[in-house]
Amino acid sequence: MGLSKFRIFSEDIMSLLEEVDKTKIKPAPTNIFSRLQQLAKLQEFDASIEYPSDVATYWHDITDADIHSFDLKLKTSFTVGHLMCERSEENIKFMQDFNNTLSKLIQSDEYKALIYHFAADLTAEQFNKIYQQALLDEE
Repeated sequence: MGLSKFRIFSEDIMSLLEEVDKTKIKPAPTNIFSRLQQLAKLQEFDASIEYPSDVATYWHDITDADIHSFDLKLKTSFTVGHLMCERSEENIKFMQDFNNTLSKLIQSDEYKALIYHFAADLTAEQFNKIYQQALLDEE
């Protein structure tokens, strides 16, 4: 398995990685495009933990080969991200505007359709459940 030493995953993935035989983990580039290029060559390693959206974005620019993905059985099927910047009046205003715009955007059918397009191999039912949980804070 190719793994960048600087990569940090969610707690449940990190605990799964602790169970992996360390001799099976090989160094991998930090940059996603470089890591997927190396994975496509199948020389240094033949497995990697990647976000489905990254694979959907870059894989077919790298190779025509099929890729097989396996769902990790995790506590949540989504990852929380953060937009960070230096604290300034201008950035605080930007963050407020960003949050207001995003709050409206995630309610739209267009945004939901775009996100679904990159949702790997999820069924519509699985996607809708995760979308409700992750973006609309509904159970």
